[in-house]
Amino acid sequence: MICDGTVKDLHLQLRPEEEAALKDHGTDNGEAYQYYLQAQGYVLDHTKTEKLDIAALMARDALKLDPNFGMAKAVLGKSYWFKYDNTKQKQWIAPAQSSCNDAVKLGNAGAAGHVCLGFIDDGTGHYSEAAAEFQLALGLEPTNEEAAIGLALAYEHEGKITEAEKAYQQAIQAHPNSRYSYNMVGTFYRRRNEYDKALQMYAKAVQIAPDWYGTYVNIGAIYFEMGRYDKAIDPLMKSIAIRPSYPGYVNLGAAYFGLGRFDDAAKTYQEAIKLDPEQQVVWGDLGAAFYYSGKKDQAVGPHRKAIELALAELKVNPRDAELLSSLAGYYSMLGDRKNALFYFGQALQYGHNDKDVLLDAAGVYNQLGETGLTLEWLAKTMQAGYTPDHIRTLREFDNLANVPGYQQLMKAK
Repeated sequence: MICDGTVKDLHLQLRPEEEAALKDHGTDNGEAYQYYLQAQGYVLDHTKTEKLDIAALMARDALKLDPNFGMAKAVLGKSYWFKYDNTKQKQWIAPAQSSCNDAVKLGNAGAAGHVCLGFIDDGTGHYSEAAAEFQLALGLEPTNEEAAIGLALAYEHEGKITEAEKAYQQAIQAHPNSRYSYNMVGTFYRRRNEYDKALQMYAKAVQIAPDWYGTYVNIGAIYFEMGRYDKAIDPLMKSIAIRPSYPGYVNLGAAYFGLGRFDDAAKTYQEAIKLDPEQQVVWGDLGAAFYYSGKKDQAVGPHRKAIELALAELKVNPRDAELLSSLAGYYSMLGDRKNALFYFGQALQYGHNDKDVLLDAAGVYNQLGETGLTLEWLAKTMQAGYTPDHIRTLREFDNLANVPGYQQLMKAK
């Protein structure tokens, strides 16, 4: 919704110090600045595509009034990039890059322009370049939360875990009342298998914003990774009650899948697809739910759709190890050994220490009937952080229950 009263509409006369403050923000046009503030507000919740559309509209209105308003260019670029991130429609990448580059070239965007470029570099696999952009942003604005979290993510993607953790902690210290920072740090610890630390961070986020759905999704994801699928359901249902969302349904479907409730999982994944049909992950999950429920003929279509979407996404970031390992898994479900092993090899090149990539490798070999190699990769998965308790709950390895080598692995501490 557009506010009815802008500076121009109300015929306000700005005081000299107010005009100076506006110039500090990159424009001396009060109405343009108001449009920019509205755009920035809408882009904050970038999981909602409709809000990104409004953000872009507000940013363009600001630029009509002041074409040299760098911060408005930056928020326009972010709205385009997040729209790509949500929809995986590649036509949004070029305008995002153009707007972010223009913002920096104008020279008055401050940290915002570099943050914008950092997001795009990180999302396209240029992690060192992303880190450099976020560092430039922090040099201009040391308390910029987006830059601090972006730098941490770029370090993490580069495999610089010590530097990443330090950057995450600095974000919390600078923003002790931000549910965003606590959630991002919690997710970092979740990826590192430090579940107690992750739950502590999420508990802080709940204290700060008890009605935000995203934290409950993250808590559910923790219990899912711990193999405590029954305990994951309550926070995920609470999340959906607050706001039905794609991640809420995907994680709930995964919990049902873990409990062997494959029909419930399929129905839940279909709800997620209604909200976001362009995500390859949920199509792959739906295919798996059909497959393990005995409806193997119905599994083929979703797996082919997952491959189609994943290949398109891979063109944007060919270094995405998780995406590459997912592709290997989809091909293995279709019995395509050649492509499964090709993409698995690519995934290892960029994610050889990633526990999820290693787990996907075990799944690929198991699906291809290579029991010995499956056990080798399961052992590597456990060395990387997954526990026997977690692996025992994974339905894709149920066929190994009576294999002596598997039984011996599951006895490991």
